[in-house]
Amino acid sequence: MNHIKRLWRHYLALLILIATLVFPIYWVYKFFQTKFGQEAALIALTLTIMIVVIFVVQGAVHTHRLVRELKRDIEKQNGTDQIPDLPTPLLFKLFKIDPSTRKHIKAVEENPQGAIELPKLFDLSPNRHRGKPPRFPREQIHKAVLKWERRDPSITALTLEQFLAQEFGSSPDGILLMATTTFYDWRRRILKEIKSSEHQH
Repeated sequence: MNHIKRLWRHYLALLILIATLVFPIYWVYKFFQTKFGQEAALIALTLTIMIVVIFVVQGAVHTHRLVRELKRDIEKQNGTDQIPDLPTPLLFKLFKIDPSTRKHIKAVEENPQGAIELPKLFDLSPNRHRGKPPRFPREQIHKAVLKWERRDPSITALTLEQFLAQEFGSSPDGILLMATTTFYDWRRRILKEIKSSEHQH
């Protein structure tokens, strides 16, 4: 019901158009029926309907293009500071186009204080929160990193997995409690801190 209330002008225009076209088509049909017979009248009726359909389709396409151009002109006018105070055309009323509607995008861009500030979903800083705290104390990890860096490969033939299992332990299934990737992350961070402290001194 609400749909009919909103588009009653469109339905009224459609009914008027149909009523306007029915009479000429019926007149053409009766004319050919009287002059040339029933078969000629049917042929003329078919051709007339085809011509009317072609014109209706062309008119619909042209109207759609015209509405798009009108909307584009309104958008251009909304981008300016002044809009001329002109009466609303009938075509605007039929298609419910409001030329007085202004966009607020430009106002928001010109007033950044009133803009909505989005929350920072991702913090890419080095001190960002990495989730749950580490399983092992930082001092223990620091000592393990220094021990791994100061090892002598010619004397100690331990692999990294064996070293991590020795320093941090492993589960009954043989899974390391300190993953190699986690250890490398800690190693890179600790070595960077050591280098930065050496440069400061």
